[in-house]
Amino acid sequence: MTATKSSQVRQQLKHPVIDADGHWLDLFPIFYDYLAEVAGPAAVDAYRSQHKRTTHWYAASPEQRARERIHRQSWWTLPTSTTDRTAAMVPGLFYDRLDQWGVDVALVYPTLGLIILRTMDDRDLEQAVIRAYNTMAADMFRPYADRIIPAASISLNSPADAVEQLEHAHSLGLKMILANGTTMRRIGTGTGDDNYFGSGFFADRHCRIGGHNVFLSQVRIAEAIDAGSWNFIRAFQNVDAPLARPTLIDAGLRMPGHVVDRRGTA
Repeated sequence: MTATKSSQVRQQLKHPVIDADGHWLDLFPIFYDYLAEVAGPAAVDAYRSQHKRTTHWYAASPEQRARERIHRQSWWTLPTSTTDRTAAMVPGLFYDRLDQWGVDVALVYPTLGLIILRTMDDRDLEQAVIRAYNTMAADMFRPYADRIIPAASISLNSPADAVEQLEHAHSLGLKMILANGTTMRRIGTGTGDDNYFGSGFFADRHCRIGGHNVFLSQVRIAEAIDAGSWNFIRAFQNVDAPLARPTLIDAGLRMPGHVVDRRGTA
């Protein structure tokens, strides 16, 4: 192994190093194979059509970007080094590079798995897409389970669908999930669903939850058309609060001795 600054620092530590927010660059061609197997070729075409609606910023004119509120995608998340880029895309190489990175265990969040949490018009398509993605993640990282823990993607757009997705992810052996902290609704289309998810909902199913909405920029009021970095920073402030609030309240109810009620105080 080539000695790196990170590996040298790791050698001086007396405790393991855990990367709590690693990401892999999931491969669309492989995902499409899994989606075709789960729901057929028509589902692949349908998802491609949905995906194109939010990924054509560079091809659109300034007027079209403003009219359709097309936000700029991140440009700094894709490494230009061939070695680093390949390691981020191929789980086996990712695993082989952990020592060079000075990491003992990596909690690996998705990239494509963030994109698929956007609200889709077709509820059945959303279920198929998430099932296919989670199956892919479980299959590709299973040989490296001793040091890499991949996250499943779970959509909270519908509680009933979320339960079904969670049970499927658990059956695949996935131990950690990523969920959208907010959901987008079309104007005038109430669902009637109870959109509450506390920490107990996930703990009872032996999963740990992480919210990650920065890539999605789901809160449109915080979305700049041309400034990708602004969307990331601003979204940290806004979009995870709806998920964090009930989760923390639920945790407090389970541990009442640790809760301080400050309602009504200045």
